[in-house]
Amino acid sequence: MKKFLSVILSLLMVIAAASTLPFAASALEPSGSCGENVTYSFNTETGELTICGSGEMYDYEWSSSPFQNNSNIISVTVNSGVTDVSNYAFYNCTGLTSIKLPESVKAIGKGAFYNCTSLSNLSLPNGIVSIGVSAFSNTAYYNNEDNWEKYTNDDYEDQEVLYIDNYLIRTKSSFLGSYEIKAGTRIIANSAFSGSKYLTELDIPNSVVIIGDDAFSQCEGLSDISIPNSVISIGKEAFYGCNTFKNVTVPGSVKSIGRAAFINCLGLESVVVSEGVESIGDSAFRHNNLLTNISLPSSLKSIGADAFDNTGYYNDENNWYNGALYLDNYLLNAQKCTAESYTVNDNTQVIAGDAFYGCKSLTSITIPNSVTSIGKSAFDYCSSLTDVYYDGTKEQWSTIKIGDGNSYYLTKSTIHCTDGDIEPHTHSYASTVTAPTCTEQGYTTHTCECGDSYVDTYVDALGHKSDKGTVTKKATYTATGVKTYKCTVCGEVIKTETIAKLPKKANTLVAKGKTATVKFANLKKKNQTVTQKNAFVVSKAQGKVTYKKASGNAKITVSSAGKLTVKKGLKKGTYKIKVKVTAAGNTTYKAVTKTVTVTIKVK
Repeated sequence: MKKFLSVILSLLMVIAAASTLPFAASALEPSGSCGENVTYSFNTETGELTICGSGEMYDYEWSSSPFQNNSNIISVTVNSGVTDVSNYAFYNCTGLTSIKLPESVKAIGKGAFYNCTSLSNLSLPNGIVSIGVSAFSNTAYYNNEDNWEKYTNDDYEDQEVLYIDNYLIRTKSSFLGSYEIKAGTRIIANSAFSGSKYLTELDIPNSVVIIGDDAFSQCEGLSDISIPNSVISIGKEAFYGCNTFKNVTVPGSVKSIGRAAFINCLGLESVVVSEGVESIGDSAFRHNNLLTNISLPSSLKSIGADAFDNTGYYNDENNWYNGALYLDNYLLNAQKCTAESYTVNDNTQVIAGDAFYGCKSLTSITIPNSVTSIGKSAFDYCSSLTDVYYDGTKEQWSTIKIGDGNSYYLTKSTIHCTDGDIEPHTHSYASTVTAPTCTEQGYTTHTCECGDSYVDTYVDALGHKSDKGTVTKKATYTATGVKTYKCTVCGEVIKTETIAKLPKKANTLVAKGKTATVKFANLKKKNQTVTQKNAFVVSKAQGKVTYKKASGNAKITVSSAGKLTVKKGLKKGTYKIKVKVTAAGNTTYKAVTKTVTVTIKVK
């Protein structure tokens, strides 16, 4: 239940990211850095953003990407050499309509294009191995029902699945019954089927290479599935809480089983990990109380901490001897060991992570030369350990892969090898001072040649010193401008200010009415006209000039172009009409209207 709530809360946090993620400045600098070896350039006129360099972008999970919330970005082109699109990189870029990614991109982070509501066409390169949760959620592509494939299974119609090329992105959480993933699919994205508790059967084609993190978590009704031998990686918590599983076979094509991949599969009874699998992550099969039959291959190079804790095999006291739990040639756990000395079984290949964690009584241990790997923190907090007896040479000891968290307690012990001792290491630290910057505190790092290090002597960050600001975009009569303030020390943009549009100038229109004469004899026969030039004097107008009668005799009319019509039947006399003359203005000048008097004499 805690895990289920955690998944729901994670999804809600992505959906509600607008209120939790910091907003990027509205004005994006024309160029800048977005990775240790990755830069960008932005064309403010066209909205084209180009990212180039090598390696990964910065991870923006806990800080604001320079591109987030920017509606002025229209297209994104990532050049070859860049290897990922990081978490939330283009979050809420509502103007973004197209992206172009190279084959070098291997990962797309969670929320990377979330809420890019104009992004309707998507195509992804073939080499991607990881697609984060909600990477494309609430894009125009995601929201277009035509992109969701309708699938009818059993008695259930219109089950919906979203693909982008050969990547399965997401299913609707209400998915029911069985499903056959499309042939040719390469990746099942992170959380693709997460929470589909009414999914009962699944057919995975022999084209799938990656099963992503949380891909099938909380699929409580999913029965045993066949993992094809095309799969090379099973992500963390991929099958968390699949309670209907009874038997699982992991094919030898899989190189790594992720952290907690099969945790809390409460009905799981049997697991076969086939020859070829090299790594089992922390807690991979933990909390499976019915799991008693476990087969492991000789190809394993590492087993994570608690990988089989609280399984039926773990809980069977008959499987423990002298406080240690083995499975074939693998030492899984020895935390119940209270002896001062311990001898690891002959032919043991791997000592799992956390195996002897906290065994404070242990003063010496004997390790056979068959051991090739000692897991992360296997001897952490073995505070009394002083002697390691190794049944091999110094050179053989140096080839053992020793995980993090072991250096202190192993290096302070004497390693007794068949060709002599490796004496406890005495640390000799070289100090490196990292000066404070405007935003980061300074510190001193002390590093020993063995790799051990510690940090002290922290110095507060200096804080930015702002310049007087530079106009980076001039205001016009139709558009606002931008003033940018940078730090005089590091050059970072501190803030931007909007410059108001320039106020329009007063229109220079000059307008006067004239006196025009109409012959009565002609007027008796038909209507008479007076041209604009004979009725008005207009000069210096800014913008189109139009005319509109304001008052006067009904038999005298005025067109918008300024032509007067005197209608047949008007008697002799002098007539005055008022006319509104309007200059419409333009980008620089305001509109203006002036009222003039035109005199018409009929005689």
